[in-house]
Amino acid sequence: MFDFTDAMGATPLESRSNPLLYTFILIAAVVLFVLLIFYIVQRYIKNLHSSQKWIEANKEKETTLKNINVFAKEAALDQNETKLLWQICHEAHFKNILYSYTETEEVDELFKNAYQKLDSQDNQENIKILFEIRYKIEKLHNKRTLLTTTRSLPEGQAFTYVDKTGFPWELTLLKNDEKQIILKVPPTLMIRGNQPASLEKITLNFTTAQGISYSLFTRVVRYEKKNESDINMVLASTNSIKSAQRRGSKRMNTQLNVKFFAVKPVKKGKKTVYEGAEKRYPGKMEDLSATGCRLDCALPIKQGQNIGIEFSIDGSQEFNAIGTIVATKKSKDEKYYVLHIKFENIDLKAKNRINAKIYNYTIEL
Repeated sequence: MFDFTDAMGATPLESRSNPLLYTFILIAAVVLFVLLIFYIVQRYIKNLHSSQKWIEANKEKETTLKNINVFAKEAALDQNETKLLWQICHEAHFKNILYSYTETEEVDELFKNAYQKLDSQDNQENIKILFEIRYKIEKLHNKRTLLTTTRSLPEGQAFTYVDKTGFPWELTLLKNDEKQIILKVPPTLMIRGNQPASLEKITLNFTTAQGISYSLFTRVVRYEKKNESDINMVLASTNSIKSAQRRGSKRMNTQLNVKFFAVKPVKKGKKTVYEGAEKRYPGKMEDLSATGCRLDCALPIKQGQNIGIEFSIDGSQEFNAIGTIVATKKSKDEKYYVLHIKFENIDLKAKNRINAKIYNYTIEL
């Protein structure tokens, strides 16, 4: 049997005179040198591609399949989504998606045109995939533009303060620096005496121009009152900002008058079907998405029950959705009940129409 120790030499002097040792050292040095060169080249390419000069030179070029494949990894697109995105960009000769995905208006125009073409073909499956891509692009954009401090907020930014009675008030950003935030306060807030006290910790909610919602946690420093109609609230500048939890699909506020009815799940073999009662009740659908909604009604329906909803997105076609009530609570004025519903069974075309309405891709007739 070959003994590596014997080959290297029994003593240090023999080892130093053995060419095998120097061969091993040389090979190791070559490998390290190659790895170092590879690292340097990779760093150079990465820095080059992230430079403003490179971006300006390449962002106006038409999207290539290679661009699509790179972007698909960044946006976590699956195979079907990647294929459809390439088709959409290629047919529209759209500029490099790697850089243009942050330009919301241009991306919306691209997807709106693609949606209308697919809708004219009644290609509901590809429409579903289209909205999945659009939402993932939106999430990627939001992830890379999240705020971490109040210092970058622009003057005129609107904030919502909810007082102890649950009433929302809109405050407007007047001045913003490293030490403080100054907000314009509605005089009625002070007149009613619902304002937070000086040195009190408060939470403010706001939505940026990019459509990202945040909660801001800070402390009231003092009030500056010039006259009865000119009152400012001075807050401590803070890094305590939290983005709103992202759901599985985009939502919108709406005020749709709908009808709902009791539903009973019935097992038929391996499938579950839903049998609906004949009696209908009036309700108002709010906070709508393709995966669920909020329903305001006069009935205290318990959490966990199934419910059917009849609704129309654009006033023409009627859709049905079957859902499960995941939470029930009274409204703040205790005049009605608020049901939070997760859709269990909803027609694909209805889901697509909801998303088209949310993104404003439909053509108004």
